[in-house]
Amino acid sequence: MTNTAFDQVCSRMEELYTTGLYFDLLIYSGNSSFKVHKYWLHIQSPVFRSMLKDGIQQDCDGKDFIRLDDDDPATLGLLLKFMYTSRYNEPLGLEARDGMQMLLNVYKLADKYKVPNLCSVAMKRLSDAIIVALDQNEVNACIETLRQIGAFPAETACTFWDAIVPRMAPKLSCLSHNDEFRAMLPELPVLRQKLLTAPWFPDL
Repeated sequence: MTNTAFDQVCSRMEELYTTGLYFDLLIYSGNSSFKVHKYWLHIQSPVFRSMLKDGIQQDCDGKDFIRLDDDDPATLGLLLKFMYTSRYNEPLGLEARDGMQMLLNVYKLADKYKVPNLCSVAMKRLSDAIIVALDQNEVNACIETLRQIGAFPAETACTFWDAIVPRMAPKLSCLSHNDEFRAMLPELPVLRQKLLTAPWFPDL
């Protein structure tokens, strides 16, 4: 499929999502609702596939719906839009800390619903955001983000570290003199080990 054809398909899928045209399922999250299509959820996510078998309810008008009140509505909207369009558009105007938190939330939700392509996109964008934040001297926001990554399951955290650590190389000389960064490292032994074994890491 050419890029032009792919873009056309994505545009049509985005229209389906944004207009709710031909929708056959409502998803409620908090005070938000999303008009979606069962078939598309079925082929995009094994978790939604299971929900479609066992988790559908009907309202008084006979419309099918699912409640996902444990999920943040804004993050859920980003997930659903990606499932339709294969595109992730970050909200505009976020501060560094908020932008990284949003990407963490997107990654967690994509992992929860087993949407691996969005996991990959969120991981790449988060790696980029950390480096940009370090360029802007937003060290505390980066430390907070790294701590949250460290709380992920070990295999997931290692994948993040493998993506992030090489890109941190130009920043490490300064970071190694940051008291908060040095204090964080014992909390994240896998990250610390990867940094210590890198040939370009300054002595701690």
